[in-house]
Amino acid sequence: MSPNDDVAAFAETPKGDEVMYSGCLPHIGKLVSYLVTHDTSSEVVKFDNATVVCLEKGLERYYLEWFVMPEVLNSEVCFYS
Repeated sequence: MSPNDDVAAFAETPKGDEVMYSGCLPHIGKLVSYLVTHDTSSEVVKFDNATVVCLEKGLERYYLEWFVMPEVLNSEVCFYS
């Protein structure tokens, strides 16, 4: 996606079931907002550099599954499952 591309048009392009996007701000934030709310200005996630977001595709839109901000990755906190 180029900086001036229409987020809505990009989101409608056919893709597989499991897709990964990597992008720059503010475009990746607008894409996530559009996929979840159909509004590019809703700011679903406050993106910082290196933020990772996982979305789950629903029938009409996507849902936020989880996200990790770089502060968590750089902290001394460890999570075990």
